[in-house]
Amino acid sequence: IDRYGATLLAHHDQVHTLSFKVMRDLKRLDQKQFVSYILPYNLTFPHTVANGYTMEVTTLNDQFVDKADRNHKTVYAWDIDNTDQMDQMMFMGVTGVVTDNLTEMRQEVKSNTDHPSYAKLLLTFMNELSLTSNE
Repeated sequence: IDRYGATLLAHHDQVHTLSFKVMRDLKRLDQKQFVSYILPYNLTFPHTVANGYTMEVTTLNDQFVDKADRNHKTVYAWDIDNTDQMDQMMFMGVTGVVTDNLTEMRQEVKSNTDHPSYAKLLLTFMNELSLTSNE
């Protein structure tokens, strides 16, 4: 915090950590820092001081994203490396993704937002229905 705290805040950087202790201590020592707790599996929704969660894609679902949204938490999906996964994450409404294929994923986001197909619009609508029906 002493060495990087001000720089992290100035650049709007975010800390993502697998360590519960690091997440908890960073938030305790500097509440202004953004900290995302990395979860390898979606077993239950964690109630922590983290600002958000970085979830491995294979177990991430719209119920988790919806609950995070209701708890004012961000959700990042990792590791998104193909356009089908990217489409699914966009439809779920994740905050962002972690990827090794940034150029391809940016192109897919642009394609989905600039020229969405009928099928993609229908999937988005169906996702919205599933999110609102759980409230």
